[in-house]
Order: sequence, then structure tokens, then C-alpha cells
Amino acid sequence: MVQNGTPLPAKLAGPPLSDRDAITDACYRAFLSIDQSSEELLRSSVTPDVYTDIAFKVCNGYDELKNKVWMNVSQRVDTIHYLTNMCVGIDTETTARVTFNAQALHCVLGKGYEPDSTKFTTGAFYTATLSRRTTFGS
Repeated sequence: MVQNGTPLPAKLAGPPLSDRDAITDACYRAFLSIDQSSEELLRSSVTPDVYTDIAFKVCNGYDELKNKVWMNVSQRVDTIHYLTNMCVGIDTETTARVTFNAQALHCVLGKGYEPDSTKFTTGAFYTATLSRRTTFGS
């Protein structure tokens, strides 16, 4: 399994994040989980009943997301994702929406740091609805 750097812990030390910062942090952790091949980060960023429609691959629930998308990327290619232009809307005390752009650089597994290796870039617009929770499974 590839490890791009030392994975950050799913929960960082320090004071609690503001609602907006917690929302953006969940998005960053989801994509960082791919780059660092860290299932702990993935679990910390989604709910067990997560629903996704990414590149026409619909996933209902954590296990489908992990097996259909996360494992196919995190364990098959070296990646780095850049998230930009995040706009957060807080709808209620427990729900929010976020939109952002993502650009990703992909490379054959184990070749990401080689300067002459073939790399390809992708990009997408994302829209997400988030719900507040304290731990996975609660």
C-alpha cells in the first residue's frame, strides 16, 4: 500500500473547529484518505450511509464507496488531490451543503516521485450534502 508522507490523524489536536471549518475539513480528509491510502481518514470523513455518484459510479453506503471507488484509486495509483473554491452553506444545525473543484494528479503506483514517470491529470466539480455526527457508526 502506498503512503504519500506520514498520514495525519483523523482528529487533529487543538480547539474545536468552527462549523464551516469542520465542513471543509471533512472534504479535505476524504480526498487525503485516497492520497495517503488511509482508511482511518476515509472513515472519519463520511457516514455509514454515505451516498455518492462519482463519475457515474453510484455507491450506497460506506462499504460500496470503499470497494468501488476508494480501493480502486488509493491502492492502484499514486495520487495527489487539490481542492479549491470551496463554498459552504449551513442549512440547519445538523446539515450543510458544499461545492468545490478538485484537480488530481495520478501516476502508476510507486512511480509518483519519479520525475520522468507518466502522469495524468483529472478535474471535477463536486457538490455534497453533509450531516453532523460525532463518530463513525453513531
